[in-house]
Amino acid sequence: YRVEAPMYATEAGIIELGDEQRIMSVALKPLFGHVEIISQPEDSAKVYIDGTQVGFTPYKSDRLSLNKHSIRLEKDFYFPLDTVAEVKAGETIIYSYKMTINRIIY
Repeated sequence: YRVEAPMYATEAGIIELGDEQRIMSVALKPLFGHVEIISQPEDSAKVYIDGTQVGFTPYKSDRLSLNKHSIRLEKDFYFPLDTVAEVKAGETIIYSYKMTINRIIY
């Protein structure tokens, strides 16, 4: 047998056939994870993942591939914040960032 689904690890094996009916259950392992991003000040910082704006804080991602992803937070009157988030299989990892106010007057 072979069971496949997008963003899940393939499961394969051998089933011996006989006269009796068999029901088999297969649990596929996810090849994705999620991140939650919280910022202080808490709301309305723009969230970018890998250079694409995906929402505002507080933010919870859709499925992300297993990898390191660049994260950028931007909010008016605050310095932008750049970091890297590592996504792990089947996990939701919460990242909390404190943004620093930009006191430069133009």
